[in-house]
Formats: sequence, structure tokens, C-alpha cells
Amino acid sequence: MGRPAELPGHARLPEPLRIVGMVVLAAALFLACGQIQPPPVLEHAPASALTFAIELEDVSRFDGSRISITQVEVTVTVFSHGHAVTLSSQQKLWCNGVPFSKPSYGEMAVPVDRQPVGGSYVFVYTDEQGHRTTFSVPAIAPVTFISLAPGAAVAIPLPVTSVPTPAPQTIPPGSRAPNLDHTPLTIRYALPSLPPGAVARVSMWAECTASGKLGGCGGVDGPSDELPTGTYRISDATTGYGYGFETFVPGPGYIEASLQIIWYPATAFASVKITYGESLTELPIRWTAK
Repeated sequence: MGRPAELPGHARLPEPLRIVGMVVLAAALFLACGQIQPPPVLEHAPASALTFAIELEDVSRFDGSRISITQVEVTVTVFSHGHAVTLSSQQKLWCNGVPFSKPSYGEMAVPVDRQPVGGSYVFVYTDEQGHRTTFSVPAIAPVTFISLAPGAAVAIPLPVTSVPTPAPQTIPPGSRAPNLDHTPLTIRYALPSLPPGAVARVSMWAECTASGKLGGCGGVDGPSDELPTGTYRISDATTGYGYGFETFVPGPGYIEASLQIIWYPATAFASVKITYGESLTELPIRWTAK
């Protein structure tokens, strides 16, 4: 937008007032030209014209000794004919009887109780004419650990070479020479039963909690979002020295797995995309010195 021209025949404002006026004008111009506008409100929205992108993600809480997961955050983004839209106040959406609040930039989110395996998340949409459309999303079991049992003794991985371990302060921050890698920790697991056409990805990480706090003596993340093979390797090869398995000490810890699933169920809507953003499995173990 161009700079507004001065109006003829007007006296020049005093300097302080002129500066204030310029600030107000600049703010108005920003709001008019640069602010991101929310998606348009869809006054007429039959189910057949809507596409829902739905994400369910576990809400984990740490009470000082363990992680508990009792709720799932359900987020819905609405589209129509390929464009993001906002539902009007005359259109309603519920999940397991919990109403979604006023959308923010086309996105709605609500926490609901986490459902057990065999349960479901039931979505009910009512359009502005009172027509109800319902579909269900099954609750999916998390990853099952095969090679480890709860409370199992797991040896802290050893360095790949027998060179003396240097003091962390002697290593440049964020770096790790290959001879300082530790032998990867190999985990065997099984996937739950998945909906037809679903695509799954798996991530895992190891935690050492000997200090009584989550991550108290270290944590190592494995590769992000691997396609499932039944075997997963947690390695500190890409972790800066001083943040890998060299920080682990004998004592309590966890192996945690995250399962992400994406699929498109058949519904009366134009399309529905379901994403389980993070279904967590936590396996308590005890780290031991080899």
C-alpha cells in the first residue's frame, strides 16, 4: 500500500501528537494489509461439503514418579472444497458428548477421556438445519514390547570402542566422534491391529530416571517416525557428547514408544483424515552396568 498524501489546507500537528498519529495509522495499515485473516465462516455446511482433518494425541502427565495418560486432545480442522473454513454458531460438533468450543482460525480442540482398546471416539456433527451426521474412530492399542518385560534389567549400552572416555567438557558442544558412539539398544515390538488402509510410524526413546525426576540422568531419542519393521534401534550416534548413553547410571528408567497412525475412514463427509499423533507406551525398566 502506498503512503497516504497530505491533505491540503490542514495545519501541521505538534510533534508528539503527529508521532502518535503516525503510530496509530501504521497499526491500522498493518491490520488492513498484513494481518492473517481467519478462514471464512461457512453459513451453509452440509456434511457432504465438509472435510475434517482430525488429530488425536495422548495428554501425558508426570507426577514426579511416573507418567499417566488419562486424556486425549482432539483437534479438528475444517475444510470445504479445498479451503479452510470456520463453522458458524449454528453448526455443532461433539466428540464423546463433549462439545468443541469456538474455533480459532478454523481449528477446534477439546480434551476427552482416553478410551480403552475396543472403545471408540464418536463424532457427531449437526449442521445449521439440524441434520446430524455421526461417525466413530476406534481406540487403537499402543505398541507392545516383545523383547523386554516391565521391570526388566537392561544393560546400559557400552561404547563401540575401548578408548578412554573423555570428560564432557573436553568435547566441543554438540559433537560426537564416531569412536564415542555407544552400541545401539535394539528393541523388538509388535503393532496393534490397524484400520484398513492405515499407515503407521514408530518412534522410541530411552530414559534414565535415577535421580527421581523424568530425564534426571539422561535420555536418548531414536530415529523419528520410522516405518514399522518390528525392530527398533535407539542410538546416540547423532546426539551431542554429554547427552547420550554416557550419562546413564544404574537404576530406574523407561523405554517409551510413540505410535503415529494415519488413515481415511469411509463416512458421509466429503473426506475425513484421522491422525493418531502420539499414542504412547511406557515400559519401566532397571538400567544395569554391564
